[in-house]
Order: sequence, then C-alpha cells, then structure tokens
Amino acid sequence: MSRPAENAGYGQMVLRISASLAPPLANCFRLIWSINQRYAVWSSNATVHWIRVLGGCGTVLMSHSQSGIYPFQTAVLSRKGIAGIVSIEPGACPAPTDDMAPYANLPILVLFGDYVDEFPRWAPRLKNCRAFVAAANAAGGKAELLVLPDIGIKGNTHMLMQDDNSLDIADILLDWIGKHVTVVQ
Repeated sequence: MSRPAENAGYGQMVLRISASLAPPLANCFRLIWSINQRYAVWSSNATVHWIRVLGGCGTVLMSHSQSGIYPFQTAVLSRKGIAGIVSIEPGACPAPTDDMAPYANLPILVLFGDYVDEFPRWAPRLKNCRAFVAAANAAGGKAELLVLPDIGIKGNTHMLMQDDNSLDIADILLDWIGKHVTVVQ
C-alpha cells in the first residue's frame, strides 16, 4: 500500500485499502461515506438498519473510545452483514459474563495504545477487554487484543489517529483486517 502524498490537502479524504479489496468494497464505502455525512451520530439500532441496507458488503465496524461498545451491541442485535469488529481504545467491551454467542467466529480486534495502565480511568477498561477477549475466544470467537507497546510501538496517546505515527497504526489495522476478515462478494 502506498502512502498518500505529503501535500494531500487538509480535509481531503484518503482511503487506503488493498487493491484486491477495492472492487467488491467500492460501493460499500461510497454508501457508508454518504450515510456518515448525513447521520454523524449513530446508535446501535441505526447501525443495524444501515448494515442491512448495505447487504452483503461484509462491513467491518470500527469504533473508538466512548463509541467503542457500539459494534459489540450491534452484533448482539444482528450479525447480518458484519464481517468483523475493530475497536480502538474502547470505553467498554462487553462483560466477560455476557452471552458470547454473538461473537462466535467473528473477527474482533481490540487495540490499545500506550500509558493505559497509568490512568485509573483506563486500566480497568483494558482489564475488562482482556477478560472479554478471553471469554469470546473460549466461546469460539476470533478475538484479539493488541496493546501497541507489547509489539514495540510506544508513545501513542488515546487519540491514535492523530498521533505522528497514525499511518503506521492504520497499516496495522488494514493488515489485520486483510488477514482476518473475509470479504463477502
């Protein structure tokens, strides 16, 4: 994958996906982009509706922080059209004592940056997400928790998409999706 040009204009949307994924996903991305422009804040119920509209696109639900729980709630309501979940420093993961059936065979990546253990507000969230990933996998899930310092990437804040290595983080996410998510055509 190539990086966007250094002089790409501010506000210009640059979509970096594998060329092999582009044809089957192109229509999905266009529709998601137009939906996002009209409905900036979604609830889980609206997400279920739009995934049904998208049909067989095989949507990967991505979330960050306070919206981190929404993809998981959406999967509980309906798995139709959901190809995977990527949750970046979620404010919450499902409780490990919840029903794990909705997450069976669903590729899930929960990603955390650095310094999480140093903050009393975030350390318990990471602990809960670790327990969720273990419970989901015990129930036949395909969940993975990735803490960047564990793979040698240090210094990321809670706002990983704004850090100076954000393109490297995007590469990690795209690589994970490419290896774990099956595109429905």
